[in-house]
Amino acid sequence: AENTNMAKFLNNLESRVYATLSKQLADQLFAEEGASSGEMDLMGNTIKWSNDGSEITLEITDEYGSVTTVTIPVGDFQF
Repeated sequence: AENTNMAKFLNNLESRVYATLSKQLADQLFAEEGASSGEMDLMGNTIKWSNDGSEITLEITDEYGSVTTVTIPVGDFQF
């Protein structure tokens, strides 16, 4: 059933929706005119971010209360 055209379509659509959400969040985190903080709920998970000008903190709390925190120094890395 996972190999049907409909299943492939739905998996592809879901992947693209998540990719768009993650791009929008990343754009907000790194934009000069972006919000300095924010929060969103995604399927029972809470994603919070803040940017104090020297570092970006991303905190993800899953539906069971486990927290993962990622801190990214701003301006210390380049692409």
